Amino acid sequence: MRKVFSVLLACSLLFSLLTFASSAEAILCDIRIEIDGGGSVSDGENVTFSNMSVQYPRGTTITLTAAPEADSDGNTEFAFLYWKNKETQRILSFDPQYTFAAATYMTLEAVFDFNDETAALEGVHRVVYLSEGDNVLYTESIAVGDTTYFSNMISETKLFVGGKTWLGWDHTPEEVAADPGTVYVRPVYSNTASHVITSIVNGTSTVQQVKYGETATITCPNSLNGQSFSYWIVRGTDEFHKDIIASYFRDYSFIAVQDVTLEAVYGDGSATGVALRVVGDTPDFENTSIRFAVERSVTSGYTILQTGAILTKDVRIGSSESSFVINESESAILKGTSKSTASSGTYTVTLGKWYATTEDGITYYPLVFARGYAVIRDRNGNTSTYYSDIYCADYINRSFIGQIEGDNYDDPFG
Repeated sequence: MRKVFSVLLACSLLFSLLTFASSAEAILCDIRIEIDGGGSVSDGENVTFSNMSVQYPRGTTITLTAAPEADSDGNTEFAFLYWKNKETQRILSFDPQYTFAAATYMTLEAVFDFNDETAALEGVHRVVYLSEGDNVLYTESIAVGDTTYFSNMISETKLFVGGKTWLGWDHTPEEVAADPGTVYVRPVYSNTASHVITSIVNGTSTVQQVKYGETATITCPNSLNGQSFSYWIVRGTDEFHKDIIASYFRDYSFIAVQDVTLEAVYGDGSATGVALRVVGDTPDFENTSIRFAVERSVTSGYTILQTGAILTKDVRIGSSESSFVINESESAILKGTSKSTASSGTYTVTLGKWYATTEDGITYYPLVFARGYAVIRDRNGNTSTYYSDIYCADYINRSFIGQIEGDNYDDPFG
């Protein structure tokens, strides 16, 4: 079976060395709006939404306003907390007014809870545990002053992130228990691992060491030997690394997640102006999750409406460029969106509950296929969805004795 996976993936990657685009006219996006707690949501037309889906043409700018429930005198017991993307459990904004561009289907949740005055009267408060990227890990309303629950949670729960050392949470149990209002508890890390970043300009190599998760910056002249700069290209040692464009900006900054060699290319204007690539994955076996890092670079003249990644464990989908695309009706394809719509940089998408169980009850870590995407609008208002090459994270444990295999030769960025 492993060889079948290898053949299918190899065939897929041989035909996916370039970034692909799919265009469509007048696409309607389903935006579902849900409410948690006492409140309502309205748009600029004073339309009120409550647990319903609305269709907007792709590219439409939408502004939603969340307001707590109030009585006829304008008094309320509630307060708005945050907007959350329910697909990824990520907090999008703490502002009651949230503006975004419709790009793909999405489920937004407006979260409300007791305001501080009501919470004090009731003797409870909401505690929200967040990941490093503001994903909501756990939330619960607990009695103010109760330290027992938080002592267990804070002492026993650790969030491991590749390349970093876990230091703890930014609140003690006593601090959490004593705060009468909503408390946001976040993890604290130190950067420890580092990577070798090599840049080549006109045959000369420059090497720098950059800590995992920190920003690496490389630069080159705007022109060289009478030719203008075109792009940075990743240089690798095998066929899956050939001619992968990393950035169209000569001053290129990116998050260090692996060792990488990049070379400045001059005078080649044949590329599309849009580059996407999955640069690596970070497995977290203790918490059965895996995080994928994706880079994008988009030249001027385009507007990014949304970036993200699609993931699947289904090898039939993951090895097919035509099947492995955004599809709301295909439950085997999961979509994670990024906060950022900047023209360049690195973002991450995490898959939780990354495990499977054999008939004998043995847990293992299945193949996961990932593909970065970006929904982009050009100067004429036309929108297109661009996809990266297909990436496969392969940590299949064939021995089933607790030893995990690393990425094998099928992984194009292993």
